[in-house]
Amino acid sequence: MFNPTAFHLIEGTDIDRPMNALTLTHDLHRLFGNFEVAFEPVQNQEHTYRIDFVKTKRIWRAYNLPVTRELFITPDRNIEPPLRQLLEIHRAIARILHLSAAGEHIDRVIQDMEKLKVEPVYSDGSSRIGEYINYKLAHQLGLTHVH
Repeated sequence: MFNPTAFHLIEGTDIDRPMNALTLTHDLHRLFGNFEVAFEPVQNQEHTYRIDFVKTKRIWRAYNLPVTRELFITPDRNIEPPLRQLLEIHRAIARILHLSAAGEHIDRVIQDMEKLKVEPVYSDGSSRIGEYINYKLAHQLGLTHVH
């Protein structure tokens, strides 16, 4: 959706290629995966990024962010550096989720799905069983887009 030409870069087993890898602490990896931290390219400096929380006015900041870092590139380039294009797409998604508050809605849906694993389905219709089944089927079938 954000860059249709980039889809082939992360589909199937390509998602695990070094061009899509970053070495981060466990907590920063979680924040990055939750679209709370993003990498903004520094103009005219290859492989250099300003790393910061997407929500810049965040009250609690456990890490000393923002910080600017040049990503390590092996001298013989036998390991591909992360693709700037993928980091830019990640940042765009993070900003949209933050500005639209869609991230909070998605988190609630996922939490509701997790509850379905341990709690009964309620007869009043408050359980999101349809969304849960749709999500699980899509995941099992390897579908990338779920309606």
